[in-house]
Amino acid sequence: MKKITVFITFLLSGFIFMSVSSLGQSAKDFCKTGNDKYKKKEYAEAINDFTKAIEIKPNYARAYYFRGLARDELLDYMGSIADYTQVIDKSPGFTNAYFKRGDAKIKTQDYIGAIADFTEVIKVKNMYSEAYFRRGVAKDLLQDYHGAIADFSEAIKNNPNNVDFYFYRGDSRSKIRDYTSAIEDYTMVLEFNKNSSKAYYSRGLAKIFSGQRAAGCLDLSKAGELGMKEAYDTIKQFCY
Repeated sequence: MKKITVFITFLLSGFIFMSVSSLGQSAKDFCKTGNDKYKKKEYAEAINDFTKAIEIKPNYARAYYFRGLARDELLDYMGSIADYTQVIDKSPGFTNAYFKRGDAKIKTQDYIGAIADFTEVIKVKNMYSEAYFRRGVAKDLLQDYHGAIADFSEAIKNNPNNVDFYFYRGDSRSKIRDYTSAIEDYTMVLEFNKNSSKAYYSRGLAKIFSGQRAAGCLDLSKAGELGMKEAYDTIKQFCY
């Protein structure tokens, strides 16, 4: 009788091990099919697969992360924040989850929370220009323009070829009436892209506010030529 009991216990142990293994593999399979659907922009279907993976393997951090990405695409930012938070709880070293959660927090106007998340990214990747840039955006939205300028400058230092960094720093500099520096930034944008109507428009205003009315009006005119209709309304306001 004892031998039979031992044998049954052995069989049950093997069955449990095999079941757990297949469950883990099934979770991985659902995650893979979810990724395939995500790449095809079938976001709702992808979310269903990631959810199945999570139901099978509740601590599957990658499935939460990918489901968060899909929810972002459907503009479900509260849902994606919840998923990225699960990733961070289950895998604190998953730096990308902090980054993506920070992005989603900006979109829900939780700028303080976004700054905290991007700061966590910077602690690990202190030369990651995109984290400095996004933290700068959040600071600008909180009207911390000096803090934003410092972050945009760090982003430029680590990646001097990203045109957006100069444009956003120019905007923050304009907001503190540092028009001379703002003009320099907008000029850098135009060196990258000579057809940027936004850069001509913003540089035009900075020139006008710094006393260079004629040069500013020329920039506004150029912005209008490049398709920015509001430039002509601004010309009527400042140039006639």
